[in-house]
Amino acid sequence: GKSGQSPGVWQFPNGGDYLALLLDRHAGEQIDIAALHDRLTAKWHALAARADRLLRAQGLADGSVGQRFIAYFRRPEGLYPDSSAGRDQAVADMNRTLDRARARVPALIGPVPPFCLAVHAQRMSPADEAAGRGGYRTVATATTPGGYFVDLSDIKRRPRWSLGSVVHHELLPGHMIQLPIEAAANPHPLRLEYAAAFAEGWGVYAEQLVA
Repeated sequence: GKSGQSPGVWQFPNGGDYLALLLDRHAGEQIDIAALHDRLTAKWHALAARADRLLRAQGLADGSVGQRFIAYFRRPEGLYPDSSAGRDQAVADMNRTLDRARARVPALIGPVPPFCLAVHAQRMSPADEAAGRGGYRTVATATTPGGYFVDLSDIKRRPRWSLGSVVHHELLPGHMIQLPIEAAANPHPLRLEYAAAFAEGWGVYAEQLVA
């Protein structure tokens, strides 16, 4: 209600300084908005070109990259049955992938607190699934195991080939190692707020590391 009709923090007191701080936070360095826009645009074009090559290798050459992604997600051979049994199968497959990842953590990451490995994928409650709740986690501690409750209400959006990256990002060697280590470091709340890229950076790196 305070922003008025024109977008932009420039119109507020110290708005320019605030924008510079946001850019610094998200880019990880002091950068002006035009340079950051150019960098992100170049990255988008590079990723789109890579996706085009990969999709063509799967026999998908017609339409935009976005349209071809949708077509690839909808291939019936990659989908689980839209049933309770199909959802159980998806979670079982995730836990098999997790077991393989758990055995590889020492080589991929190094020593970690043992309780970080006491994690598993789980189905949500029927009520959560019916409500379309997003995925969420309980983080392991020295006394309690952890878990990731995967959102499978719209299981057609979760083809088989997509769940491996979910396991590695959300569980091992992803957030279920990062979050306990972060908590043990007891960082200042401002550091958690300012260095938000650390958490997702770890998750994305975990996917790439396993690949």
